[in-house]
Amino acid sequence: MDQLYFDGMAICSHVGFPNLFINLTCSPNWPKIRRLLSPLNLKPTDRPNIVSRIFRLKYEHMLSDLTKGQLLGKVVACKLTIIFILKYKYNLVIWPFLFVV
Repeated sequence: MDQLYFDGMAICSHVGFPNLFINLTCSPNWPKIRRLLSPLNLKPTDRPNIVSRIFRLKYEHMLSDLTKGQLLGKVVACKLTIIFILKYKYNLVIWPFLFVV
């Protein structure tokens, strides 16, 4: 845990402080998850792999939009933290360091 803090402080000292704080929280009640599980009469707790896969797809799509698509500006550095909160709920915290031209 200390190493993650030191990595974040090293990025801040080199690049500057982050411009944004972006938070993505996964919910088992997302329509895509319900649509996949309802025909099989399953709950999200029965298939945690589907919940984590859909979360990963949304996370990768958002990250590619921010970095490759330069949606908010040019990203010079990025610090990511994925946290497992409660039963089958994931939380992604992104601190993008943007260079807006």
